Amino acid sequence: MKWVCRVCGYVHEGSAPPDECPICFVGSYAFDKGEEVVAKESAPEPQKISKEELMKKSAAEILKQAVVKEQESFEFYKNALEIVKDAGAIQLLDELAKEELAHKERLENFKPSDLKDVELKKINDLRISDFLVEDDITDKSGFQGVLIKAMKKEQKAYEFFTGMINAIDDPDVRRLFEILANEELEHKNKLEIYYDDFVYSEN
Repeated sequence: MKWVCRVCGYVHEGSAPPDECPICFVGSYAFDKGEEVVAKESAPEPQKISKEELMKKSAAEILKQAVVKEQESFEFYKNALEIVKDAGAIQLLDELAKEELAHKERLENFKPSDLKDVELKKINDLRISDFLVEDDITDKSGFQGVLIKAMKKEQKAYEFFTGMINAIDDPDVRRLFEILANEELEHKNKLEIYYDDFVYSEN
């Protein structure tokens, strides 16, 4: 079975869509069955596009993709709050959920003037998540599993924004993505510090 990304046209073959598009990084929600797309649009089946072609997308299109990613991250943290029982983890995830929602609002109401006084923070990437394996989150997942999944998501968000920096010519949007990449890395750092303090210390 073929699955087609509605954003970039990437074609995936398998029994289910991929968790994330390897070309434009949107989640599985953005995939349609290839046969249904062809029937609906009466057009040739979309083909995989290269990263070079993606780079030609306009700033407006990429901003829309970024909004989708931030909404997805917000919903992840919101859902995770119903699973995690640890008080400290709940506070951290609630904080991150609010920050992801703020990212989305910043993207939707983007004004270059808002970037003038923003300074990039120097973040120490602990890279703890590099050595951890994530699993799907279920009602039975503990806060350790949620933290691992969250760290992996923040790493992907960081990579998304850094990858998109070179995809557009608009210097203001490039600056916005630099700021968001820096904040996503800060999120990952907070999660890794919490994981190091409360998971590693217990093992």
